[in-house]
Amino acid sequence: MQNSTTEFWAGTSGNQYTGRNKADALLPARITMWAKILERCHGVASIVEFGANTGVNLRAINLLRPSVKLWGVEVNEEAALQIPVGNVIIGNMLDAKVPEVCDLSFTRGVLIHVHPADLFRAYDVLYHATRRYIMVAEYYNPTMWMIPYYGQKDKLWKGDYAGGILQRFPDLELIDYAFIYNRGAFAQDSITWFLMEKR
Repeated sequence: MQNSTTEFWAGTSGNQYTGRNKADALLPARITMWAKILERCHGVASIVEFGANTGVNLRAINLLRPSVKLWGVEVNEEAALQIPVGNVIIGNMLDAKVPEVCDLSFTRGVLIHVHPADLFRAYDVLYHATRRYIMVAEYYNPTMWMIPYYGQKDKLWKGDYAGGILQRFPDLELIDYAFIYNRGAFAQDSITWFLMEKR
């Protein structure tokens, strides 16, 4: 990950993001999202999240599937120390070493903050971290589009991340996707999730 982007999320800006996004407020929406995703997954005993922040996704998964072994990778140490479940690795997704290959790897609202020059590396990490499923939940746009993030450039993009992953790895198959509207029940943001499986 480009140094400026890594430093941005590891430092004060990452701390501010954590402060704005309270896990307890986000949890109902994440439980709803993960209930639908996990219905489509079979034989999942381990999951790794890249960009776990304070672990709200991991908490939701743990409530739905308490027997699943969880890993969370998070670049911001202040956020990582608040993750209440699973095994935590402090580091950015492009360099962190997860000790095992899991059954599902995912990001939610993380690829949108990866510089486009680093996306292939991020896709490779997601692919090699799992033996079966990849899930990405990100802002969707058919083409890459940079959006100012709190007045700063090159910190947030919309794009077709699932399309990029599917093109890079032809053995992946898209098995489900859904749009979450920010005016829907329990939703905090408009986001699209995509679930892919290795053939």
